[in-house]
Amino acid sequence: MVSIRRLHGFVATLLACGMLLGATAGAASVPQAPEQLMTEVSRQLLDTLKRERDAVRERPQHMFDLVDQALGPHVDFTRMSGWVLGKYWRQATAEQRQRFISAFRVMMVRFYTAALLDDPKQLDDLLARNDDLITFLPGRPAEGDTTIVRSEVRMDDSKVVQVLFAVHNRDGDWKVYDVTVEGVSLVTNYRTSFAQEITQVGIDGLIARLEERNQALMEQVVNGKKAAQ
Repeated sequence: MVSIRRLHGFVATLLACGMLLGATAGAASVPQAPEQLMTEVSRQLLDTLKRERDAVRERPQHMFDLVDQALGPHVDFTRMSGWVLGKYWRQATAEQRQRFISAFRVMMVRFYTAALLDDPKQLDDLLARNDDLITFLPGRPAEGDTTIVRSEVRMDDSKVVQVLFAVHNRDGDWKVYDVTVEGVSLVTNYRTSFAQEITQVGIDGLIARLEERNQALMEQVVNGKKAAQ
């Protein structure tokens, strides 16, 4: 079975390459369709990783820095956080919402990007791949401000995996707010697990746990240990 975490790790790294397109996409006179923009992003992936490979090998947490700096323009963490918490988002205070968004963003960056750092060969294998690694399929024109971008990811064993990006147009920019891999929605998956934790320890307890996990993961990567499963 394909590792969902590894695939999301690739997705996080793919989105990180959006930093190369930020100025170009924003300056375009004609707005791009979301699949066109994401196709351009994917074409920059290998070049970006190749340029940063030595820095990542020397300091693995540099991968976190790259992704964290780049995700902001391409992922709507506020909308994603609201969907993940569901009814508990409406119950949360403004302070709790901000703390959760911050902790959830750090968790997304560190946990899924660390999937590419667990095995040193993974990054090298990724860099050895050509531009057929991910293909964004033509989509229907967006109706309103939301749409689904369909893509196919070719794994090492040549298996083709369907990955769907739920995106919406916010202030003229397309932003991702959910990713579905082989029918598994990231948002739905976390909504279920977080709801269980909230019933046990409350919203503040969930946030504290996320912050502890984020710190532990950073320490594991810095110390050269495999990331927690």
